[in-house]
Amino acid sequence: EEEEMEEEEVEEEEEMEEEEVEEEEEMEEEEVEEEEEMKKKK
Repeated sequence: EEEEMEEEEVEEEEEMEEEEVEEEEEMEEEEVEEEEEMKKKK
């Protein structure tokens, strides 16, 4: 039973990390878009 618990914990951790990476990528994309908008206005 302990092994199963550990496997589940590892899977949850991996999912959390994937979500964090996706959020970071979205943030970066938004920043790039904002920068491009600023350049267009100038």
